[in-house]
Amino acid sequence: MRILVLNADYPRFLGWFYRRQPGLENTSYAAQMAARNASLFGVADFYSRNFAILGHQAAEIHVNNPWLQSAWAHTRHGNRSTGAAGWLRTSGTSTLAATRGETVEAAAAAAGPQGRPQPQA
Repeated sequence: MRILVLNADYPRFLGWFYRRQPGLENTSYAAQMAARNASLFGVADFYSRNFAILGHQAAEIHVNNPWLQSAWAHTRHGNRSTGAAGWLRTSGTSTLAATRGETVEAAAAAAGPQGRPQPQA
């Protein structure tokens, strides 16, 4: 079975999280995801990790974290210049994840504003 877990963080949490770890927004997808999961705020990789233990293919997407999405895009496509929201926004839909060549699409509204926002107070 393939399972996709969609997570959304409170915007205030995201601001606090990235301000607390200066430069994290410029690190790799793996480093950002590890830091996000280690925070244990609301969710972590509990679902996907345990589904994988049970033999299922599972992935998690943080739908409103532009820094994490940008890092993922950079890992997959080698480009961060437009920021996560700019890369994701395409004709009303956005590609959020790809697994073995299959894509999962969601409304572009999940991508947020154009550009790459900075963590704010």
